[in-house]
Amino acid sequence: MKKPSRFILHIKRISRKYKKLGNLIVYIYRILKSSYIRTFVNFTFTTVLTIQMKLADFETYKLNQEEFYQDKWHILITCVFIVLYNWATILIDNYQKYQEKIIKCVKEIVNRETVINDTIGKKLYEITKCISAKSSSIPVKSDFVNFSYQDVAALVCHNIYDAIKVSTEKDSHQVSLMQRFKEKKTGVEYIKMISYGNANQITPSIFDKHFYLDYDQNYFHVKIFNENQNNIFILKNAEEIKKHFVYGKRSNEDEIVQYIAIPVVCENEGIVSLLQIEIKENMLIGRTKEEIREFVKPFMAYIHVLTVSYYQEELFKVLAKKFDILKKSKDRKKSFIEGMSKYEQH
Repeated sequence: MKKPSRFILHIKRISRKYKKLGNLIVYIYRILKSSYIRTFVNFTFTTVLTIQMKLADFETYKLNQEEFYQDKWHILITCVFIVLYNWATILIDNYQKYQEKIIKCVKEIVNRETVINDTIGKKLYEITKCISAKSSSIPVKSDFVNFSYQDVAALVCHNIYDAIKVSTEKDSHQVSLMQRFKEKKTGVEYIKMISYGNANQITPSIFDKHFYLDYDQNYFHVKIFNENQNNIFILKNAEEIKKHFVYGKRSNEDEIVQYIAIPVVCENEGIVSLLQIEIKENMLIGRTKEEIREFVKPFMAYIHVLTVSYYQEELFKVLAKKFDILKKSKDRKKSFIEGMSKYEQH
């Protein structure tokens, strides 16, 4: 995706900082992006320059004589204005193309988020329908298996990957989700990749690999879980990745040039999952951290989806346990009554 120049980004920062100047810049931008205004300005410049060239004296003095330039300063000024005007229009066109890509990405995200929400809604409806159909019996764990946080995570990863691919017209990136778990016997916490989205859906080498929060602290994603800060983490170039991110024996460690991590945070639990975007092409979604942050902001909608889905799965786990306890209690009561009936008969 073609990026706007640093100058435009600098102008944007200035316009945000100084409102009056910003309003003036926006006004000029709206004028110069109009094709009608551009046609008029081009015609005006052409007319003025033509008149100036006709009025100027090109015969009396030679080019290497100082007097030759005395009556031509106005031509120079006009040429400077023409250069500045064309430079400004090129910048505006560049920025408009960038904005179109951003808008395209946002639209793609909105459409895909709707699909995910519809999918989740259908799954919840199926669970409700299944439980309602057995009104005389107690729900069991199998009634809730239709909904899985991992399935939602897979949908999110695929859709973010596709959204970036559509907006950048590149497939040199991967989206994945790390989730925190706890070993039942030891209680030791670890994280592992539970879903991913990439070109050709190639399984990453670290998929399902355990990274222990106490022992694997060299890994950047482990540090994020341990620090438990709800921020967007960005490594904008290969140098920062080499400094902060340890890939171990991963074969593609030298290929990744940008890394973005967005935590999924739940109240009283901290970071439960980590959405990761790994880029293999320089400046694919931005040069600076500000650019990259602006590009990935729309993905926060997916973080909300993941957060809600995590709560839902945890709720279903609790309900399944409660219903299991209730069923066992009911079975014990039934066995007791049957036993007492047999005893009374004797």
